[in-house]
Amino acid sequence: MPAEPRTSCSTSSSTEDNEDVPLVCEGADCMGSPSPLWYCAKCYCTYCDDCWNQQVPHRPGKGDRDRTPHEQVHPMVARKIGSVFDTTNASDVVERLHQKDKTSKWFGVVRDRYGRPVLEDYGRYEILCAAGAGRRDSAPLQFPRLVSFIGVTNAGKSTLIKLLISLADAEHGGRGFPSPVAGNVADDSIPTSGDVHLYSDPASVGDRHPVMYIDCEGFEGGEKIPL
Repeated sequence: MPAEPRTSCSTSSSTEDNEDVPLVCEGADCMGSPSPLWYCAKCYCTYCDDCWNQQVPHRPGKGDRDRTPHEQVHPMVARKIGSVFDTTNASDVVERLHQKDKTSKWFGVVRDRYGRPVLEDYGRYEILCAAGAGRRDSAPLQFPRLVSFIGVTNAGKSTLIKLLISLADAEHGGRGFPSPVAGNVADDSIPTSGDVHLYSDPASVGDRHPVMYIDCEGFEGGEKIPL
């Protein structure tokens, strides 16, 4: 039987670090094809079109043990996704990120001087609407669409919103749109969101119906104070 094509794959088994996703073909016999590059999240390698098809798991009818095909992912997309999931456990960094995220608060419950709960509106909705309407290329009138994700605490709602915003931001100039602070496995039982936060979608910020993402504490968060 002919020997399987060799590869010189990166040793990392994750995309948690941006640098773990190479931007050059890692095929052992690559001839420098000008074709697009693709990252394989299951092989942890980047290949050009020619080398991709030479790998045994990528051939027709092959794949994992359950015949699940290996999908082609653009390397820069893989890097962006990896950076979103690359969360830190350093308490000072986490604290700084959450302090910065306070500006995204939409509303929440506070206590008045008598200890009674009061609904506090931080004006975030009006700020985002004004920012969108003030763009040179924006629609004259805007009617935002509000999108929220429902689930238990630490199911990944904040991470999903962060991923959607980060990918859209990268495709639209990388202007650094605010996004939620994603949780990590070290604090998987502690809520990452306090109050209700609101974020703009970079892809639709100037549209007539811009998307705004709502992020809040999930179910079963209990009385634990969010990070």
